[in-house]
Amino acid sequence: MKSFLCLVIVLLCLLSCRHASKSRPATKAVKGVLDLRDWNFEPESNSNRDGIKKLAGDWEFYWQELLTSEDFSCKDSISNCKENSAIASTPDYMPTPHSWNGHKMQDNSTILGGEGYATYRLSVLLSDHLVGEVFALRSEYQGTAYRIYVDSKLIQSVGIVDREKDKAQAMHLPTLGFIKVTRNRLEIIVQVSNYHNRLGGLWNHIYLGKSDQIQSLVNQRRGTDLFVIGIIFIIGIYHLLIWSIRRKESSPLYFSILCIIVLIRLLSTSEYLFVEAFPQLGYKFYCLLEYGSIYFCVPVAIHYFTLSIQKKSNKYIIYLAYLIASSFFIFAISTPVRIFSHTAEIYQFVLLASIIYLMYIIIYSVIKRIEYSFISLFGFLVLSAAIIQDILYSREIIQTGFFGPYALVAMIFSQAMILSLKFSKAFKKVEELTESLELKVKERKN
Repeated sequence: MKSFLCLVIVLLCLLSCRHASKSRPATKAVKGVLDLRDWNFEPESNSNRDGIKKLAGDWEFYWQELLTSEDFSCKDSISNCKENSAIASTPDYMPTPHSWNGHKMQDNSTILGGEGYATYRLSVLLSDHLVGEVFALRSEYQGTAYRIYVDSKLIQSVGIVDREKDKAQAMHLPTLGFIKVTRNRLEIIVQVSNYHNRLGGLWNHIYLGKSDQIQSLVNQRRGTDLFVIGIIFIIGIYHLLIWSIRRKESSPLYFSILCIIVLIRLLSTSEYLFVEAFPQLGYKFYCLLEYGSIYFCVPVAIHYFTLSIQKKSNKYIIYLAYLIASSFFIFAISTPVRIFSHTAEIYQFVLLASIIYLMYIIIYSVIKRIEYSFISLFGFLVLSAAIIQDILYSREIIQTGFFGPYALVAMIFSQAMILSLKFSKAFKKVEELTESLELKVKERKN
């Protein structure tokens, strides 16, 4: 039990590296301006460091416009602006990170849907002593196509941004771009078009920091992902081999399948390592991996837990879980991403129902004092809390991030320990029986 707790503590420490350094949450953009003149971008060793900054707050927002720095340069002389351009009017303001879905425009009270295109603009004020420094801008996965300009220079581009639906193309990737600070004010312009996802706009964080800080953050996250992926891969293969040797016990098989599903989820999300390696597979393919891993994680988890704890499975509930997951996945295959991405909100109710059912099984096992049930309860509580957090994040109620895949890792650690203890106990019994048999043989010979 102590070794299990140590593993969990090590895992939580590694996962904490995925988050940006501490920052003062009160420093947010107001009406398109973010004042960072008092912000401290010092090295890690400085205890007073504010660190990497999330560019959160109200950005200028221009709906149905793809604007550049040249367009904004005419704001001081409206007569030089393009005719009917949004520049000539008072800009709207969009909270970021947040999708533009449901946003009510100030000028005509239009309520926005997911599809369309727009320009975001933010002015960042920096201290004079930062002029000449090399900074970096890190954008998390936004689920659509976008271009980021800093002081009129294109530094990041994902997919193809276009006014026309047929020409626009989304892509699954976070991005990193570098900036040479030439003045004490940065103009950040983000052009976004969305015709592929249920959510449009900048609904994930964008970070600003010194180049070495941002690069260190990216390296830490990738290192953590690779470490966790390696562990899950080894655990999955190990239990698959155990099942191949002793097929009478099927719980290791479903446990290894669960590991494979988590592995697929980690590779196709987070730092999107698989997407970087094989971008030619396309946007829909990776969305299918992302959603499919969630769909099938539920029935496989129910199958494994019922076998592992109850020693037998409730076939009707398991069949129903597989039927629901398969139906959702077939629907996803046969429809565009902008349609099947809406199933995420529906499937959340399936997830919650599954959590309640599995919690009932695990608590029942604790009451009946079934062996190792407390370890199962601990791992499942961590997973349940993370899933509820992810649901709140996906509905844009809170601004944190997705923790479900990493909570699954903690649960997998707990179940791997239980299976190891069970097999260790079984081997010990075999050894005891062998020794007892040998003693009886010796007694008969004597």
